[in-house]
Amino acid sequence: MIFPPPIDALVLGQDKEFNSAWKKWFNQVFFSIFAVQNYAKYFYTLSPSYPLQFPANTEILQIDAAGVIAAATIALPAYPVDGQRIYIASTQTITALTLTSAYTIKNAPTAGVAGVCIAYYFSKTNLTWYRPA
Repeated sequence: MIFPPPIDALVLGQDKEFNSAWKKWFNQVFFSIFAVQNYAKYFYTLSPSYPLQFPANTEILQIDAAGVIAAATIALPAYPVDGQRIYIASTQTITALTLTSAYTIKNAPTAGVAGVCIAYYFSKTNLTWYRPA
């Protein structure tokens, strides 16, 4: 949770510092709220063709298949930004799941369980996709 600067910080002659602190707080809150909203949810329905490309500016890839999926390959976003989070979910079991990327993928799953979300975040420092613990 990001809290605003205290109101009692406003002292005559320190208006610039006070306004700067509030501006910094506002920008953190504004961008943390609206950055998430810029990402879309993408649904593949019926019989998706594989490999699937994770669409740009998408946070959630939901596969809504009619039955068990024997094998699926999903390409992670091509141009991820630092701290970007993605989620992959399926309404059906994926027997053999392969994730691909131009970057390193840590702890890649080999299968997908129906109704269980697979989450990753990208570290630009290490050029790696990590699964949160």
